[in-house]
Amino acid sequence: MTKPKPADEPRLPVGRPTKYDPRFCAEIIEFMGQGFSKTAFAGHIGVSHDAISDWAKRYPEFSEAVKRASALRTKALEEKLLSAKTGAEVAASIFSLKNCAPHEWRDKVQVDHTVDIDFAVRPIFGGALAGADCDRVLDNEDDRRAIEGEAVAGLPSPTARP
Repeated sequence: MTKPKPADEPRLPVGRPTKYDPRFCAEIIEFMGQGFSKTAFAGHIGVSHDAISDWAKRYPEFSEAVKRASALRTKALEEKLLSAKTGAEVAASIFSLKNCAPHEWRDKVQVDHTVDIDFAVRPIFGGALAGADCDRVLDNEDDRRAIEGEAVAGLPSPTARP
């Protein structure tokens, strides 16, 4: 049986020691500034992408370096796009930018959703509603019940056929 350590003796940390080195802050900025990803940097220094993410959470100075490196990576990829000579180079650059900076480079699709309420509700009531009656149904608690097929006072049954 082992003896317990005295309370004043420092305990060693549990688990594998981190490979983090403060010099990685400058290294990741330089590396990603060439257009490489965080994952590529992780491979370059021999760690996993998860290690890079963990370090960014644990070390504020590394987190800031990663943010600066990501901006420099986007800059490098945009410069590559602007100097592209062929359609293939343009396509590859745009693909890279859509993945590394989706907030700026995603394909935006605007979809307008409109519903003609009269058209949507009339089949439920078999054509029994018109204009103001339709608005009355949609503006109160009876909406839910009517649409769910429950009887609503003063209105024809949703299941009744005209």
